[in-house]
Amino acid sequence: MDRGTHCRGGRSRGGIGRHRLAGCLPTPDDRRPADRAGRRSGDVRDHPASNPKESDVVTIADQVRPAIVELLVDGNQGKATGSGVIFRSDGYALTNNHVVEGATSIVAVTSDGRRVHCRLVGSDAETDIAVIKLQAVAIPRVATLGTAGDLKVGELAIAIGSPLGLAGGPSVTVGVISALGREVDASSGPQLLDMIQTDAPIAEGSSGGALIDPDGDVVGITTAVALNDQEPQGLGFATPIDIARDAADQLISGHRVTHAWLGISGSDIDGVTANQLGVAGGAVVEQVDSNSPAARAGVEVSDVITQIDGHGVASMGSLVATLGAHRPGDWVTLSFMHNNHMHSVATQLIERPVNPSP
Repeated sequence: MDRGTHCRGGRSRGGIGRHRLAGCLPTPDDRRPADRAGRRSGDVRDHPASNPKESDVVTIADQVRPAIVELLVDGNQGKATGSGVIFRSDGYALTNNHVVEGATSIVAVTSDGRRVHCRLVGSDAETDIAVIKLQAVAIPRVATLGTAGDLKVGELAIAIGSPLGLAGGPSVTVGVISALGREVDASSGPQLLDMIQTDAPIAEGSSGGALIDPDGDVVGITTAVALNDQEPQGLGFATPIDIARDAADQLISGHRVTHAWLGISGSDIDGVTANQLGVAGGAVVEQVDSNSPAARAGVEVSDVITQIDGHGVASMGSLVATLGAHRPGDWVTLSFMHNNHMHSVATQLIERPVNPSP
């Protein structure tokens, strides 16, 4: 069920070699884990987002760990393990499509060691997101879903998952948000767009786990770890929670998942450039896909998108989150700085292609 991947961000393409998704670790029968115990949930916002202390990480881990489950998957390609994030009190959990793809049986191991059969509600290969439902069980804890729209490069990132099928409950690792808006190419399956990059270690088996901000809110579903053929390069990825939540809402409603697409990749504007342009923030365009809504609106490389429908775009993350609230066919007004002049142009969003090309 694993897929080879590599990452690209902005104009940089394929610069870190071949990679693979974390998770779907084959689990021989003699390694199938026993009961798990762990503690933690993400329903609070008690801690400031700046200068987190070690005690804050401990508190967040205690709050969120009970909402993380280990997944034991039997399928067409054998046995595998992954992780899941319980986000509703009626038992719905987020995980990765590649974890449960082709599954004939899914069992969740909860933080208190119970093994619960799960129903696959639906999945979306384009975002590598799937929704499962734990059947007839008291839910130990529900994670709070935040937004990736406020993320900044360099801020604390906490990853919680169930690596390697190890006993003892979910593992907690800590790092920072390394980049936003990354593109991850899969050797099988669609390209993953708008990904969060982190250096918080994400081991095999942790796919479908939670990436958490300093407030204890889930901001991403861990999806991929970048590896070359010899050794880990320390690059983990997560699907922004805004994208994952939108996909989950559609799947739970019984609909096919569709994604509104603008057709750009980019990065956060830096403070110096923002001051020079006289803008509060924005997303710097680093690539415009041909025949995309952005191209039709006249957006070019190096332009800075500052608003959508009059709402401020502070960063690339906030642009992704704003687009996540739209559907293909929606008309939006883009405000962007081009050659030091502000332009506002209406364009119609379309459904995202499986593998968009420049």
